[in-house]
Amino acid sequence: MRLKTNSGHKSGKLTRRGFFHILVALLASPAILWWFMVGRRDMKMSARQQSLIIGKAIPPGVSFIDFAIVINNEDGVSAFEAKCTHLGCRISKIEGDQLVCPCHGSRYNLSGKPVKGPAVKKLKKLKIVHDPRSGEYIIHKNE
Repeated sequence: MRLKTNSGHKSGKLTRRGFFHILVALLASPAILWWFMVGRRDMKMSARQQSLIIGKAIPPGVSFIDFAIVINNEDGVSAFEAKCTHLGCRISKIEGDQLVCPCHGSRYNLSGKPVKGPAVKKLKKLKIVHDPRSGEYIIHKNE
């Protein structure tokens, strides 16, 4: 005589449904763990990197400094987040007068506007201020 549970299944035997529940849980666990770890790392990075001191002189042209792209040209000094608006890859390359994403080839002009996809949104503009006391330029990431 075998004992039956309230659900009508025989005790002591693993059903096909039970096996698949266990299998899905085992396969999903690494993905869930990765998601929590990456999310936590991004939160720590954003809390840590709120501003960036770039020194007393900004060289002419385009500079890639940490999380920022700094542009010093005839229009003045501007800064953009060095994060592609397509999938978030770090932009660290310039070809001619275009900023190039290394992942999928998106290109932006020096005003942060996309000129070639797959990105369709402008780069995030960052606030850059000149501290008159120290003479340093400071880029603020989050406002």
